[in-house]
Amino acid sequence: MKPNQSRKYSLLWAVLFVLGCRSAFGDALERGDQMAALGRWDEAAAAYERAVSLEPGDEEANLKLKNAKRQQAQARVERGNELLKAGKAREALVPFSEAVQLDRDSVAAREGLERAKLEVVRQAEEAMAAARFKDAFELARAVLLVEPGHAKARELESRARSEVTRAAVARATAHEQAGNLAAASLDYGEAIEYSREHREALEASARVRAKLRDQVTYFIALKNFDGDQSADDLGADVNATVLAQGIDAKLPLRIVDKLDKKAPGGTLQGMRLGGLFQAYRHSRSKTASSRSCDYICGTEWVPNPRYAAAEAEMRTAQSAVTTAEGRLANAKSAISPAEQLRTSAEARRNQRKAEADRAEQDLSSCKSSSGGQANACNAQQQRRDQAAEDERVAEQELRSADQALSNARSEAQSAESDLSSKRSEAASRSSTFQSTPQKIEQDKHCTHSYAVETVVVSGEVSVALRGEALYSTDVVLNRGVTGRVLRSDETFPPQAGRCAEVASGDPLLVPSETEARKLVLASAIAETQTELLAAFQSYRTDYLTRGQAAFEDQKASEGIDLMVRFLASLGSAPERGAAAEEGAIVRLSQAAAISERAVRVALWGPEQL
Repeated sequence: MKPNQSRKYSLLWAVLFVLGCRSAFGDALERGDQMAALGRWDEAAAAYERAVSLEPGDEEANLKLKNAKRQQAQARVERGNELLKAGKAREALVPFSEAVQLDRDSVAAREGLERAKLEVVRQAEEAMAAARFKDAFELARAVLLVEPGHAKARELESRARSEVTRAAVARATAHEQAGNLAAASLDYGEAIEYSREHREALEASARVRAKLRDQVTYFIALKNFDGDQSADDLGADVNATVLAQGIDAKLPLRIVDKLDKKAPGGTLQGMRLGGLFQAYRHSRSKTASSRSCDYICGTEWVPNPRYAAAEAEMRTAQSAVTTAEGRLANAKSAISPAEQLRTSAEARRNQRKAEADRAEQDLSSCKSSSGGQANACNAQQQRRDQAAEDERVAEQELRSADQALSNARSEAQSAESDLSSKRSEAASRSSTFQSTPQKIEQDKHCTHSYAVETVVVSGEVSVALRGEALYSTDVVLNRGVTGRVLRSDETFPPQAGRCAEVASGDPLLVPSETEARKLVLASAIAETQTELLAAFQSYRTDYLTRGQAAFEDQKASEGIDLMVRFLASLGSAPERGAAAEEGAIVRLSQAAAISERAVRVALWGPEQL
């Protein structure tokens, strides 16, 4: 692109950009005006802000934005005053604060905010005096949110925080000493929520969480895993380490070969588990099938599809030469008649011109000798006019003859050029044809048939699981699971010199009977783990069910204990959206009169803050 063209395009884009911005600016301004007319000042201000962002220096847009913000502030002042009159000073802080931000020149906004702060601080002091420390804290925090440097509010917040923490730690300590670990954990959680650096609360909370985890840990103690005659050796490979592999270590679920201690403060939770491997079977089957593949088995000569095309193109080009030669001959033959026609036309024109000249002279002589008599030279005049007309016609015929001769010569020149081009094309096509072979050599494809053997190995075993309570013969698990394996593969020997896909062969990759037996056992163990996790989940759910029933029966302390144990048995903080766990957190928050965040801190540590 030339430099001047580049500058033109740059200028064009700049103009288009400015026009686009102006269009968006106009739309934003119009939108603001429409919203302002409806009294929807928040929307009007947003539109005007858009306009100002597009045209920062536009005086009209800036004035309209300032007015819209003033109207926004006024609406918030009115809302704040309504809340103050209704005795809701804390709620009034927000609209008054927003009004000050929107219109810093508004005296009404500043005065309203001051009145609201004074009233909220007074309420906080009153709450402190009445030992309603949480209320005092929340009131002081509300003031600090709109004025972080408010000295009195900061003092009240600090004192209230200390009192809430002190009271929570005192309650938690008393609960822990009484063995009420669930209530203690919640109170320690609240203490940490208010004072996250409180060492005593942090240490005690961790200690209580560990005790709760010990108490809710579900133990699965293994008994014998035997087998019938078909699977008498499979049970020997089942132990606690094998069954525990892959199970989330964060879960309070322990699989042990034997129990070696009592749970602190009571009995252990869980079951004694045994199993019987039965009806093991193993099979190996083969099926044969035939396949074929295509491979290159040499070369062969075949008709060249290009040969016929090259010949046809040559014949066409030669025919075009003949046509062009005829055209040139016709063009040349037309030149001589055109030249003769032109010569005749020129002679006639010269003759008519001479006659016109003589008629002009005779007319002039007549006029000279007539002495000015009227009509004396009419005959000469008519003769002169007719001669002039004849000359004009002859001149026109000469021009037509010139044009015809020019056209004939031009056609001959064009025909000669065309003939030259056609001869060149014909020579090229002829050369191409002469160099095109009638036959060409190409790969020869052959079909190879070969035999494929498909081997299928399968195995299966049933396991009768039986779990009994740790301290009784009550059956808590009585299920059967099945371990399965199914593998298949194809094989054929290497066959060199044939298809590439069969050259290396395909080795058989299926497990041996010994390997299949191990895979069946691994499958049975995985199914057993699924049943154990289901049993553990049922154990957890029992805490939830009993906790909900206790709350319905107005047994809050029992409900809190059971709900805490339900959550403690989860092992780690639940994902957001886990309905049962989220519901339990909400229930505990309501029952213990603490925040949901404090519940999370109590059960899963200060990382939840």
